[in-house]
Amino acid sequence: MFKNNADLNIERTKSIYQSINYSYTTLNNKEKLAFELLNLFPDGISLSNFKRCFEKNNSSNSISDKELRTLRDKSLVEDYNGTLQLQPIIRRFAEHQFSKRPKEIKQKYCLDAYAFNCYILDIIEFLEKRRSRSEALKFYSLYKNNLLKVLTYIQDIEIIEGGPVSEKKWLLNYIYNLEDFIVNEKQIQEFQRKLDDTLEYFADLPNAELLINVLNYNMTFYHNEFDVSYNNLAELLSVEEMESRVFSEEDFIERRYKNIISNVHSMEGYTLQRINSCIINDDCYIYLDAHFFYLGIISNISRKKDGFYHFEYELMFKKLNIPYLEQYINSLYLDEHLEIMQCTYTLSKVKKLDKKVIQKLVVTNPYTRGLKELMYAFASTSKEDKTKHFENALFNLSHIKYYYLEGLYYYCQFLQTFNGEMYKEKQRLGLELSSKFHFQYIHFLFSNLENKESATYNFTYEYYPIDGLEKYVQKHNDEWERIIKERE
Repeated sequence: MFKNNADLNIERTKSIYQSINYSYTTLNNKEKLAFELLNLFPDGISLSNFKRCFEKNNSSNSISDKELRTLRDKSLVEDYNGTLQLQPIIRRFAEHQFSKRPKEIKQKYCLDAYAFNCYILDIIEFLEKRRSRSEALKFYSLYKNNLLKVLTYIQDIEIIEGGPVSEKKWLLNYIYNLEDFIVNEKQIQEFQRKLDDTLEYFADLPNAELLINVLNYNMTFYHNEFDVSYNNLAELLSVEEMESRVFSEEDFIERRYKNIISNVHSMEGYTLQRINSCIINDDCYIYLDAHFFYLGIISNISRKKDGFYHFEYELMFKKLNIPYLEQYINSLYLDEHLEIMQCTYTLSKVKKLDKKVIQKLVVTNPYTRGLKELMYAFASTSKEDKTKHFENALFNLSHIKYYYLEGLYYYCQFLQTFNGEMYKEKQRLGLELSSKFHFQYIHFLFSNLENKESATYNFTYEYYPIDGLEKYVQKHNDEWERIIKERE
């Protein structure tokens, strides 16, 4: 029952185990069940929510205040201002006892616990849509372990036609939606381990293993390293395959994993191909604000709401409100390392930052390391330091093509003052790659390095070698404006 090093200490401390076991044996059947069910909520659960969670069960098994008071009186459960929680040692014991329950009992109660966690996840998504991602993540942090715990008992959730979960495949929606809120390094590692453990359970579903592996690779790409994870993703869906997708022929699992890979291809520079696949399929249900920004498209719904790309657009058109950006950065949730890094980078382009401020920023992958190196380059005073930081930045940003090229642009500005030969070489590279990837605004920047103060960005759809882009952008923005209004 006790497997890790900490648990070996528990086994040696027989008196602790015996004390827990003795208290457990004095419980009646309903009290034992209540005690065991609490293992499904590592973060704890309020008394009212606990009763609500399991109130659908028949009266012979329903749990009342009486059973929960007994658990408190026997020191088996902690009560933190109305939140019931088991200590880790006791929770392992409860988990072991629950695992010995008949399959049909486990299925019924695991379904109830799962349904409650789905309700919590719905609230988190509601907060993100109606208020902000920061508020959503703050609320998520209160339930994060409860939400992750679902992955350990997912195989015990009751699947019944006409029931809350009618098919196993719908459980993948929960995993897919949960992944978006896991931003803490420890949680990421735990999520990936638990995700691997679900592979066997979902093995009989077409494309389920692919989706699970893609979620894992994608999380590694965003939060750890680029090279291996991108190669793994590209092997599952090439750029050519992305462009030739037929969305109507994909089931929802296949479409999810292919959308994830397509978004990564866009970051790698294949943005126009990613958008073209949506144009061909006449699909506007994927939010493409970042992709439009990469291409330099000025008609973008992200310009109407706060967030990194909103502030990047404001800077593009020389309308950035610096105090407002600083206020936004200070409002972000502590674990929003990516958004904090990106927005601080935007700030660094218009305001010299103290190196102590830069030093405090948390690196989560090569992209954030690259942005941090650019900020150090802006803040440095010596040629040697600036050169070192610019080159480090370009090395780390190589997979995020837009910001690799923006970094190259700032490097060119620096080289322009003292190294004409290298400046021309880097400018040629910038013009070549920005043209290849159809990044119109970046191409404009490289084209006007000699007259950057007086040049004006004159956007045109004629720059892009595909048909129907302007019409699609308008349709996309109209659809997402409608969706956002419905959520308000």
